[in-house]
Amino acid sequence: MKRLIFAALAGLFLMTSCNLGEDVYTITNLSEFVTVKGETLIDDYGNMLQVTEDKTDKGWKTDDKRLLAQFDIVNRNLDITLKAYNNVIIQTPELYTPAEDEAPMDPVAIQDASITAKGYLNIILGYYAKPETDCPHNITLGYNQDGATLNFYLMHDGNGENPAKMNADLLKEYYRIYSFPISGIFESDDLRDIFLQCDVLASDNDGNYSVVKKIARLYSGNVVF
Repeated sequence: MKRLIFAALAGLFLMTSCNLGEDVYTITNLSEFVTVKGETLIDDYGNMLQVTEDKTDKGWKTDDKRLLAQFDIVNRNLDITLKAYNNVIIQTPELYTPAEDEAPMDPVAIQDASITAKGYLNIILGYYAKPETDCPHNITLGYNQDGATLNFYLMHDGNGENPAKMNADLLKEYYRIYSFPISGIFESDDLRDIFLQCDVLASDNDGNYSVVKKIARLYSGNVVF
């Protein structure tokens, strides 16, 4: 699948990306998860970004809506030029314990995964579907905690619409962006490791596709929100 490229900020803003002077403070081409409050976008670190120029279709103006916004900061007041945005789906994870002989579901292709200070697990993913499909392609996130380890399970119910089950020429690639609130599911502040499991598409040397389970470590260290 085509890779989606998004920049991520770990703190307020990187000083190396700034043009600083007595009266000048600009940062260009930023991408960040934000929540809409009127004409203001609030990032997960509490920074308030005032939209003073909007180059989009202006369809983002709904309070509490979550976006992945692309913008330029134009001054020290954190006024911004909003250049583009993607809608983000907020979905609550559910307690889940997989069966030992559980068969793979439909695959996803994770483009990016991150945990932000507000307590969201953000996942950008791609998947296959028939363009005329009636299948909603439901994607859910399950979790369980095993001592100091938190396990997440990303599940895609796509009714078999993937290249391992049908002709790839009948399928199209799509993507979605999710924010899963996870701060309320921790049983201990001493949590050390976070893992994500999902089903992904694989192919052999002859180009035959299959769906396999993949587990990746998302984070290692103390996690407190």
